[in-house]
Formats: sequence, C-alpha cells, structure tokens
Amino acid sequence: MRKTGEIDPDSGKILSRSLPLKYNKGWAKLFDAGESFFKSRLNTPPRYTQLFMDYIVTIGKTITPYIELRSKYLVKNSDLENLPEGRHMLERLKPFQESSKIWDVHSFVENDDFIIFTFQSGVWVFVTAVYHKATGKARLVDYLSNDLIFKHDKDGMYGRFRFSDTKGAYEILHTSMISDFQESVRNHEVLPNLDKADQLMQLNEDSNPVIFYYEFK
Repeated sequence: MRKTGEIDPDSGKILSRSLPLKYNKGWAKLFDAGESFFKSRLNTPPRYTQLFMDYIVTIGKTITPYIELRSKYLVKNSDLENLPEGRHMLERLKPFQESSKIWDVHSFVENDDFIIFTFQSGVWVFVTAVYHKATGKARLVDYLSNDLIFKHDKDGMYGRFRFSDTKGAYEILHTSMISDFQESVRNHEVLPNLDKADQLMQLNEDSNPVIFYYEFK
C-alpha cells in the first residue's frame, strides 16, 4: 500500500513513509492542495488531515486518530469511484458541487481552550467548527469575524486561520487579496494603529503573501 511520508526538500527523495493511504479512502490523485493540508511543524505533536479523511490525526512515532468526524454527509469510498478526470481539482469534484458532502478538513487551530477547523460542504460552502474543550460542546459557524484587524465584519478570506503553533495562530493574506486589503485601509475599515500598516500599503501584485500572527492570551 502506498503511503505518504517525509520528503527531502532539496532532493525530493522520500525519507520516510508513515500515513497509510487507506485513511484517505484510497484517494491518491495529484492536485493543488494550497494550504489545506499544511499543519504547522511547530505543533507538538503535529496534527494532520488529507482531503477525504474522517479523522484529524496526530503524527508521532505512530499515526493516531485525534478527532473523528461523524456525519451522514461524509464522503464515502463509493463517492470517489467514478469521479471524472480533469486538469483541475474542481473539474474532478464536479459531482460534489450541488451536494452536501463533507470533505477537505483544513485550517486546524488549537489552544488550551478551543479547537477550530474548517471543512467544505459541497464545493463552495465553507463551514467552521468551534469546539470548546471545557464543556465538550461544538458549534458550526459560516465565518469568523476578524475584530483584531477590522472595525466591522469584513467578507472575504479574513478571519480564516490557517494553522497554529503552541503560542498562536496564523492567517495568510494571499497576493490576490492585497489590493482589496489596502482599499480597506484607505477606507478606514481597519483598526487604528494597525501594526506595519505603512509597509502593507507599499505591497503590490508582485509581493509575497502576508502572514498575520495572533498570539494566544
């Protein structure tokens, strides 16, 4: 059975194999994952998930399920048997566009009090799960409002954490969103005294993405 593992970033050589492909319902197609599959290596231990997994797992000396998802809407093995071929992932997942299938758990953030992650329902609907450890209760929300940067609710990618380490959470402002963010600054939609606002206003379409860091309190 093929497995995922650790790859040398310089040579591309596979250094180790650890996660059985069966966790991902046997899916082994190549696609552009973006940041959906990145879990910070600064976590101890790191958490990880793949596109169609029903688990968020802990990666250590062994692979251990950390969170199990339970829903009648989870993707089944049979849903993947006859997916169309295509150059882009959206072409391959076209059967999911008008469905409520749950897949692509990503953006996992955890601290002492909460666990937060996002998943897709169908293709264009993103839902965020917020789990409160002390009460054992979870809530599903359509989006998170970033009141650390914006004065009021702001649509778009803002407020969607991508990953975390033991001290804080990270958000990515992609290059395609930089001009929109700068417009928000000019319209005084952001909080006053935003850190490094002057530097952010000097960025352009050739700039690298911006990483925001939110320290846990």
